[in-house]
Amino acid sequence: MKLFTFSFASAVFAQQESRYFDPPEPSTTCVDDCGLYGACVVDAAGNSYCSCDAGYEDIAGTCLDIDECLTSPCPASKPVCVNTLGSYSCSTMAGGSSYFNVYADPHFKVTAPGQPTLCFNFQSGAGDIFTLLKDELHDFTVNAKFGGDEKHSWIDEVGLTTNSGTTVKFSTENIILGKNGIEQLTLLYNKIDEWEFADVFIQRNHDSHGKHVALVHLRDGPTMRVHVHKNQLGFEVSESELLNEPKGIVGTLMAGDAYTIDEIKDTIKSKFWLPGTSQQITTTMPIVKKKGCYTLDKNNVKFLLPVEDLRRPSLFEIREVSPKMIIPAVEK
Repeated sequence: MKLFTFSFASAVFAQQESRYFDPPEPSTTCVDDCGLYGACVVDAAGNSYCSCDAGYEDIAGTCLDIDECLTSPCPASKPVCVNTLGSYSCSTMAGGSSYFNVYADPHFKVTAPGQPTLCFNFQSGAGDIFTLLKDELHDFTVNAKFGGDEKHSWIDEVGLTTNSGTTVKFSTENIILGKNGIEQLTLLYNKIDEWEFADVFIQRNHDSHGKHVALVHLRDGPTMRVHVHKNQLGFEVSESELLNEPKGIVGTLMAGDAYTIDEIKDTIKSKFWLPGTSQQITTTMPIVKKKGCYTLDKNNVKFLLPVEDLRRPSLFEIREVSPKMIIPAVEK
């Protein structure tokens, strides 16, 4: 903290054996270097300090974000804590999400309206690209590129395309904003801040487990999260009520009539896709409940999803927008 000080002269009394100094006068000014989220204040005693906004604290003369997630403030009903600028949020992970794996294929967890949560693994080859979520109402698409080796597979990259042609590429290293895939700005995960880019609002932060998190807010649309952990990505969309007939690995099973689980018989009823065709049949098959989630056998996933229809040639859905259009990114 930079503080303006004043010099003071000593007062010498006539009697040489007794010498005193005037007490310092209180300072009334200070240099405001508390950052964007606070102001420098001088109290009556002349001491200066940072008065920080709610959700921030004075660290070495600068108002910095408080990581509320370190104290585990979220209730059991919404256990996932995500730190944000000046605040935090608690999530149920309801809707659709992919979550992290170590020795298996990417795990997916989906909740259709009024139904228990459904879990399944998705098998894919390295370099394959599939649609995770596509919504016709808000006209956006989220694709994922899968990585893998002889034993395991995972999500390497996530690409968002909006109806205006805005593209956002998420990798394990950074976030790249662009127009129709043409790069215009690169953001790293090691900061906590907010950016507005065309019709996309992005918050970079981290969660209570130390994973990097990017929250993506679409104008008049749902909020999505991309997590980075141990060189792989996870994806989540929690506001399923804002989606209209969603499609994709996550989206297809979020629709209201996607499936029905009989919790007494442990069966799932759905319109299953005939592999290699666009035809569906309604049938019932057994399902197993594991750790609060009904888990579909990996061999039956191909019946639940039109896998080949979800395969894509590239990470982005290119729109008819001039590639010369430059959209300024604004840090909030």
